[in-house]
Amino acid sequence: MKLHQSSILAQPPVVELPCAAGTEYVPGQCLVITDGAAAVATGTTVPTHICYGKKTGAEGESVHAIRITDDMTFSAQLAAAGSALVVGDKVNIHTDGMKVTGATGAVATIVGFGTTEKAAGDEVLVKLK
Repeated sequence: MKLHQSSILAQPPVVELPCAAGTEYVPGQCLVITDGAAAVATGTTVPTHICYGKKTGAEGESVHAIRITDDMTFSAQLAAAGSALVVGDKVNIHTDGMKVTGATGAVATIVGFGTTEKAAGDEVLVKLK
């Protein structure tokens, strides 16, 4: 996911989150702190951060991220076709932690679409819970 819009004029501060050993971190992943380390947020797990770094985590290291706030809107890709989706629908986070599913969920609220086709890979704008 990419930060699409924020009502704050400044760039969001980058924070360092503790890594989980062996976790592959890539920019745009939704993250949550679990057992004292950053984990990829998927499905119905509500993310708290968006990853800004690329690395394989090792114990004692950290990864860069931004904290998600209510005023932020994110751009993501649809993991599968979502032709029936409409603005206001809630969807979940795909297994890669970066796309959203076409299935009804509770984590990301759709606020706009990049195309009218809503095909797999098309852009969707979401607010994260």
